[in-house]
Amino acid sequence: MGWDFIRGDRNVVTDDLETLLKCGKMELIAHSHPDIEKIIPSSKDRRFLKEIGQEKSIIISWYTGQQVEFYADEFVE
Repeated sequence: MGWDFIRGDRNVVTDDLETLLKCGKMELIAHSHPDIEKIIPSSKDRRFLKEIGQEKSIIISWYTGQQVEFYADEFVE
């Protein structure tokens, strides 16, 4: 699997991209959040991981570059 950087709108994942993620042809490695002090995965972040069948991903702070790994199941963390 190669690296692709996709710049998207705040809440938009195209149908084509979602299909590629769901069938395992692409993986969501990371996405960014505007969080400054503490990076907190949203319920939408976790729900999306569950929908595409992915266990975990990373959130990167726009401001600090801090990275936090999070899981679809919040009780795993």
